[in-house]
Amino acid sequence: MQTRRESYRERRREHELPCVALVGYTNAGKSTLFNALTGAELIARNQLFSTLDSTVRAFALPGAQLVMLVDTVGFLNLLPHHLIDAFKATLEEVMSADLLIHVMDVSDPRAILLERSVRKILAEMGADQKPQILALNKSDRLTPEAREVLKKSWAEGVWISAAQKTGFEALFKRISENLKPWSKEYRFRVPSGAAKLIHQIYEEGHVISRKDDGTTVFLRASLSPSAGDAIRSQLKKISTQKS
Repeated sequence: MQTRRESYRERRREHELPCVALVGYTNAGKSTLFNALTGAELIARNQLFSTLDSTVRAFALPGAQLVMLVDTVGFLNLLPHHLIDAFKATLEEVMSADLLIHVMDVSDPRAILLERSVRKILAEMGADQKPQILALNKSDRLTPEAREVLKKSWAEGVWISAAQKTGFEALFKRISENLKPWSKEYRFRVPSGAAKLIHQIYEEGHVISRKDDGTTVFLRASLSPSAGDAIRSQLKKISTQKS
C-alpha cells in the first residue's frame, strides 16, 4: 500500500496537478462525496475501515481546472494503541495534499465533538496548518431550524449533500479559491494517425471537447503548462517532418 501511494504521488508530481484530500470522522460521507465528484465506485458503507487505503482519482472543476482527489480512511477517537501506526500510515496523503476538505456529518448529534476530534488528529499529524474547507455533509437530513442553529457554529462551512449532489457549486468555488491555477486550456490539431499522442493528452489532462474530421482530431483540453507545452512541441515536430 505504501509503494502504491508513493506511485500516486509521483504521478501527481509528474503531471503537476494539485491534490485535494478528503478527511473526516468515519461514516461522515467521504466516500459518497468522492464517488459523486469523480464518478468512481468506492465502497460506501456504515462500518469502520471500509476505506482502508487512500484512493486517488482526477476530476475537473468548472473552468477545466484538473485536480487529483484523495479519499482517506475515516478518523476515529481513542483509537486502540496497536492500530495507531497502521492507521496513520494510511493518512500519508494528507501530509502531501495541497488542500484538505474536512467532511462532517452535520446530522450526527455528536457533530461538534467529532469535529474537534478530527482537528485534534490533524494537529497531532502536523497537518492543521494546511488550507481547509469545512464541508457540512448530510445537510438534507436537517430541519431548517436545526440548520440555522448550526450555521452559528460553522459560519465558514459549505453546506452539501453528497448523496443528493447538492451544494457542489459552492464547494467547487471554494476549492478553486484555495488552489492556484495549476492547469490551463489548450487547443490541439492532432493527425488522426498520432494515436499515441492523442492517448497522452487524455492520460495527462482533461479533454473538454473533441471533433474528428477523418484526417485530424481537434481537441480542447486542460493540462499543466509543462504537459501542454510538451505536446505542442511534439506536434510541431510532426508538422516539420511532414513538410
